[in-house]
Amino acid sequence: MIPITCELSGDEQAVAPDPKLILWGCVASETAVSATTAEFSLFHGTSSAGQRILTPANFAADGFMYPIWFPHPVPCPDGIFIERTSGAVMLVLYVDYQ
Repeated sequence: MIPITCELSGDEQAVAPDPKLILWGCVASETAVSATTAEFSLFHGTSSAGQRILTPANFAADGFMYPIWFPHPVPCPDGIFIERTSGAVMLVLYVDYQ
């Protein structure tokens, strides 16, 4: 597995398209540790118009690292796009190339 770290203050194309790209999961935290919560979604492709990989993940502003693992790797040949809805999110995606 290859960790890809993203410090998010907005939406981001996290991983470029690759026919062999798979996503195992991610670990996220709200880095500002402010009064707000953090929320983000993952999508296939290069924008939030792609198919959703992960419904909005919402977590507390406590600095805790929240793990999200999929039971099976998710093929993502069109890349991975992150839509940050709120908070300052530090996200580590765990990907691989099959």
